[in-house]
Amino acid sequence: MTGYRDFQPGLRFLPTLVIAPDGDRIAYVDDGDGSGQFTLVTQSLSDGSAHRLTAGSNSAVRRVAWHPSGEWLLFLADDNGDENTQLHRIAASGGTPVRLTDTPDVQFSAAEGDPFSPDGRFIAYCGNDRTPADQDVLIYDLSAGETHRVYAGGGRAYPGHWSPDGTRITVAEWRTTNSDHLVYVASLDGTEPRLLTPRNGVATYWLGPWLPDGSGFLVMSNVDREFTGLAVMDADTGALTWLDTPEWDVEEVALSGTGRVLVWNVNVDGFCQLRARDLATGADIHMPQLPGGAATGLTVSADGRFVVLRLSTATRPWNILLIELETGELRWLSDARPVAADPTTFVEPTLIRYPGRDGRQIPGYLYRPKRREPAGILITVHGGPAWQERPVYMYDGFYQHLLAQGIGVFLGCPSTKAIRS
Repeated sequence: MTGYRDFQPGLRFLPTLVIAPDGDRIAYVDDGDGSGQFTLVTQSLSDGSAHRLTAGSNSAVRRVAWHPSGEWLLFLADDNGDENTQLHRIAASGGTPVRLTDTPDVQFSAAEGDPFSPDGRFIAYCGNDRTPADQDVLIYDLSAGETHRVYAGGGRAYPGHWSPDGTRITVAEWRTTNSDHLVYVASLDGTEPRLLTPRNGVATYWLGPWLPDGSGFLVMSNVDREFTGLAVMDADTGALTWLDTPEWDVEEVALSGTGRVLVWNVNVDGFCQLRARDLATGADIHMPQLPGGAATGLTVSADGRFVVLRLSTATRPWNILLIELETGELRWLSDARPVAADPTTFVEPTLIRYPGRDGRQIPGYLYRPKRREPAGILITVHGGPAWQERPVYMYDGFYQHLLAQGIGVFLGCPSTKAIRS
């Protein structure tokens, strides 16, 4: 009989993916060096060859970004699991990493978008170095070796994305993590950041890239809506122009370096659905149907030729997937699989709906064991606005392990937002 260890994947990936400026390489983070730590890897998209840049000892890599020159990478790493991540740089060819910050009792994070300014001179990041209770937004000048504080208004602030001319950056103040944000635009000229959203309102604003002309930037927001839609926020007034308002949540958005190809990810009953648009013509771009699962780390190549993301299904661990937009071809760039269990025996879930006490239809995923005799069942209810059960290789294959033992699994409510009248 196979044990739980046999179902666990032999390789794990963190949800950080970035395409090199030359469009021929990606950088990601996995635990494939056998050390038990997450390390930085680059991989060629043309021949698939991979190059591991860091070694996992006491340091775990958490985030990665390419410098616009393509000559080196920025990454975040902590020491001995202390979660006080520091900024490092390393040559794309490998070598010894160089620390850009070295304050062990402080946690630094890179910008939510590309941390590098378009000209590659500045790095946008945040940290609680001024006071442990507040997280400020900082700009590191690579040419001068100096740091400037562009937002120090208190609270928990994150830099978002650079404007195309590199003079401004969006900032989100998280009043609560998942349900209440304020949006600012901060300038490098020392002026006070400009607040674009109502201080007395309660809404989420997840920041996306700027439009090429610098007039506004993409946001994913639920302002005046039940579900998170995709909009453009005017950089001067904060006014929203909606691009997509589905009866589902928009979860991620990415824009090509040319500013033409826009791709976003919609959560439909827990499954990932990609949508895309040519912003030059306004025409929607046909996107292939993904394997039934969930995706993270959505990114588009600078020229808009392909999309890369991290995807998992109920029967396949997290792996990296490339989509050729011209042909619609899907190509797996990694092949993480269970240590010993046979994936051909795995079970796909069935999406069902059952009536709630108020008559609403509540969704759930039902995994039926392949054995025909009566079976016990594990009922798990782990939904809500902050987290959601998804049709992925959950808990490193734990559900599939139970199914192999003849135990069914029912996920009682994948998301409260998925409830339908």
